[in-house]
Amino acid sequence: MFKITISLLIIFLSWFLPTALYTINESPCFIIVFYLIIIFLTINIFTIIKNYHLSDDYLFALFSNYLCLHGYIIFNFVFNNLLPAFVFLVASFLFTIFLYQTSSKINKIASYYLLPYLLWQSTLVIIYLIKWF
Repeated sequence: MFKITISLLIIFLSWFLPTALYTINESPCFIIVFYLIIIFLTINIFTIIKNYHLSDDYLFALFSNYLCLHGYIIFNFVFNNLLPAFVFLVASFLFTIFLYQTSSKINKIASYYLLPYLLWQSTLVIIYLIKWF
């Protein structure tokens, strides 16, 4: 039980800490939704890691999504530069779709935890497009 708790905590903190540093001044609603999405993502990652052999596609999609999401957070919240933030957001959205597909090949139930994350990113892409046009 202790090993499971530590594993969940490490996965959660690896996604939580960088975002907590940059989104601290955002609205409470945004922070709550974003952290709930990170919790669902943590459950997905832990379920895949614990029960199944990891494929290279899953690891590539997960690592790329991690880098793109944090690139979006840095460019959007720290530098307030919308063009690179949008590029990282679209890349993160595409890697989330790829992550969902590879996750559903491994475990269908675990992939359902990615649906709020996918919905959140598609909403952000639409909001960015509406802002610009």
